[in-house]
Amino acid sequence: MEPGGKAEKIKVLNCYSSPIALAVFDRKMETETDTDQKLVDRAREGDLRAFDQIVIRHQGMISRCLFRFCPHQSDLEDLVQDTFIKAYRKLHLWKPTAPFENWLRRIAYNTGHDYFRRCKRTPVALASRAGKANAYEQELPEDKQDFRSQFQITEQVQFLLSHLPADDRHLLTLQYLEDRSLAEVAAITGWSLSKSKVKSFRAKRKLRKYLTRYEISG
Repeated sequence: MEPGGKAEKIKVLNCYSSPIALAVFDRKMETETDTDQKLVDRAREGDLRAFDQIVIRHQGMISRCLFRFCPHQSDLEDLVQDTFIKAYRKLHLWKPTAPFENWLRRIAYNTGHDYFRRCKRTPVALASRAGKANAYEQELPEDKQDFRSQFQITEQVQFLLSHLPADDRHLLTLQYLEDRSLAEVAAITGWSLSKSKVKSFRAKRKLRKYLTRYEISG
């Protein structure tokens, strides 16, 4: 069966709403003996169980990456699902010369960027969702304040970034929320390093205007 055929069926486990579950899956997969390359080879031959193992192994990492682009659970689940569907369809393009995790992460970043372009969320739209309880917060134990704070900070930052064009949002999300260097940003986006530097400078200059407007120190 070829990836992308009629028999294609990707199942992503519903563990996004709990960071504890993500940690459990990550620890579990540390004990797996099959390498990513072996699983990819089996998946390319039509073994969907092998791809299920890839999903389980990497969905925690992909969820954390995409959480920076969208902290809201319903959209986040869709983005994670889309990432793995794209990865399955493009398995024939991955080459063992590069770590599979890095290849998968890049697909996630591009999915996040597509989300910015597709949704074009406005500050009003984001603000309207801010008051709704999120499953991340509902399911967290009381002592998990760090994650709750992370959600609130991410949401606030995305509110500010929503004023910017999609390319600028993507760049600043990678550079500051994902803590990627400009060299890494260039590799992910396909831009040259010099172009990434110029775009970063201009994006930050635009963002400062909104920081001033909302009286936020930056």
